[in-house]
Amino acid sequence: MTVDPEKLTVSPDCIHETSGSRDLSEHVCDAMYPHEPGGEFFHYTGRDAFKGIAANGVLWLAHLLKRIKEDEISTHADQHGYTGYTDPTKKTAYVNTLAKDLFYTSVTPIGAPNDGPMWGAFAEGGAGVRLRLRIEVDRDRQNGELRKIRYLVAGEKTLLNRINDDLSAAGFPEFLPWTTSKIGAFCLPKAIYGGEYEVRLLYKFHPDVVPHAQKDPRDLRENSGTFEYWKLPLNKDNDIASVTLLGIEAGPNADMAEIRSILARSGFSGVNLTRAP
Repeated sequence: MTVDPEKLTVSPDCIHETSGSRDLSEHVCDAMYPHEPGGEFFHYTGRDAFKGIAANGVLWLAHLLKRIKEDEISTHADQHGYTGYTDPTKKTAYVNTLAKDLFYTSVTPIGAPNDGPMWGAFAEGGAGVRLRLRIEVDRDRQNGELRKIRYLVAGEKTLLNRINDDLSAAGFPEFLPWTTSKIGAFCLPKAIYGGEYEVRLLYKFHPDVVPHAQKDPRDLRENSGTFEYWKLPLNKDNDIASVTLLGIEAGPNADMAEIRSILARSGFSGVNLTRAP
């Protein structure tokens, strides 16, 4: 792409795009963490969560704070030298601030070779189910982002690392893209999570900049008592993503009668139920 220098601001600390100009930031971030085209995916879940999905017709997008101690955001920050995120004296508090309006759900591509560990980790050792979903994000009108997790290898350099190496060699400060805090939600260390094939559907809520005496009325997060979440309706149009339930596969150790009973009491009674191989 061609970079318009009139849309860049150079300060002693960094180079960034002027307000309202995000083409370069989006180009760099999309190259590092590409958008996933819409398609079919599996979502693994236990029986209690499945009961809630079936009864209410919604997926829960979990608050990213639920996993903030599992290298979320800090992997991307450490990779690019964002010491303001990772200073041990303030890391926890500031990373929490960055994650406070981020909500996500995890899916895996159909045919991913790690279905055994996925049943074990996320579906009660195979006693739960996996949902076959079609996920589409219309980027012109929907605000969700569907991207694969990038599993960083130790010593690897990203596109942004290489850009900033060149800038440094030329005597310039580093380029700091817009959406840096959000894009960090798509990066984890390969040494720890390299056996996963996670695709993440992420939604960032942007609170009203006008101060409110009470919660922003557009803020629809709810609290389970353990963590916050955002409801994403299945089989219905919405402003986050279009998610269609195509089928349900009971785990290899699931009680089929129990799964059929849950499904019979839901709005998904016409959805095909099979046993996973």
